[in-house]
Amino acid sequence: MRTILMTLAATVLLCNTVFAADEAAKPKLIRALVITGEDVSAHPWQEMTLGTLKALYESKKFDVTVEEGIATLGDKERLNSFDVVVFLLCNMGRFDDINETQMANLTAFVEGGKGFYIQHIASASFQKTCPEFGKFCGRWWKWGEAGHGPRSVFKSTIRVTDHPVTKGLNDFDTDDELYAKLHVDQENINVLVDAYSDWSKNTEPLIFWFNRGKGIVFYNTYGHDGKALATPEVATLVARGVEFAATGTVAE
Repeated sequence: MRTILMTLAATVLLCNTVFAADEAAKPKLIRALVITGEDVSAHPWQEMTLGTLKALYESKKFDVTVEEGIATLGDKERLNSFDVVVFLLCNMGRFDDINETQMANLTAFVEGGKGFYIQHIASASFQKTCPEFGKFCGRWWKWGEAGHGPRSVFKSTIRVTDHPVTKGLNDFDTDDELYAKLHVDQENINVLVDAYSDWSKNTEPLIFWFNRGKGIVFYNTYGHDGKALATPEVATLVARGVEFAATGTVAE
């Protein structure tokens, strides 16, 4: 009996060791805080959120927390438990605007080495009460300045083919809004994808990033609705963009 018990104990220990080794071998999930909850009337924010979440979940690289509103930006300890903030909110009055403490926490979060990912018109939030937020996005949708032509199918050009976010992707067509004339506060940006706008008569940066302190700000202007986010290349760029913002690379 003693021999059987010793053998059983050894087997359990071995199984636990193998399980622990398997768990340790798994890549650590990226903790992403997705902030959403409102948008301009032309944008179905629930649909846009679901399209973004689908891209993140299908990559199998993220531990995602979804919150409506910006309350967590005021909780520095909780905020710092995440690796990246995915900002989808264009606040039109449903939530209080960002305050000084929340803005300071977000700034410290990114400058300390974390990631900030903005999508579509989310950079337009808080501009009447906190101009610093728009500047934080580098280039942003300023009311009365930025714009786009009618939603249509347009061709996007991959400008940097060897970047971790765009590697293996080819130029693609998508049915979306082609954002143009974003307000420039950050001159030096790394443009990964752009397209020519018939509305602005210029080639517009559509996906770009820059360093802020030790962290990364990543802007993806695509994503008018679920259909736009379902374009395979756009979905790939969403998942890779969030990962790059969080880690500075994209794992194979």
